[in-house]
Amino acid sequence: MSDVTRELDVETKYREDLVEGRQQAQTSYDRAILTLSAGAMGVSLTFLKDIAGGGRAVQVRCSLVASWISLTLAVLFVVLSFVLSRRSFDVAIKNLDSQRNLGNLGGRFARWTEISNALAGISFLVGLVALCIFAYANLPPN
Repeated sequence: MSDVTRELDVETKYREDLVEGRQQAQTSYDRAILTLSAGAMGVSLTFLKDIAGGGRAVQVRCSLVASWISLTLAVLFVVLSFVLSRRSFDVAIKNLDSQRNLGNLGGRFARWTEISNALAGISFLVGLVALCIFAYANLPPN
């Protein structure tokens, strides 16, 4: 085996490892957003019922509603990214098979998937901040 062939084999293996690592990172990201968003909504309901509700008027309700909307959007954006990602793979396979558009195999669906993932993260962070504001405003007095 020549040095050039061995070098190509190493590069090919390294690229495969990078693709696999990227996929695992994306899967972990999606799972984290889904789990943390659902968990935060559950915590907010428990906080509302057991801590903030204890016979006192609940303060900053708009913050609670904003957190629920943002956390729900985070979940919806992750689910949308699943659909867009699948469509992106379909387009990439079609383009690769026909040897067309090789510079942008996934087409617009690949870009929309990236945007959806970014919006999921942003929505989660906004929901978390809104939930923290609500919790702080409704802590029982010492």
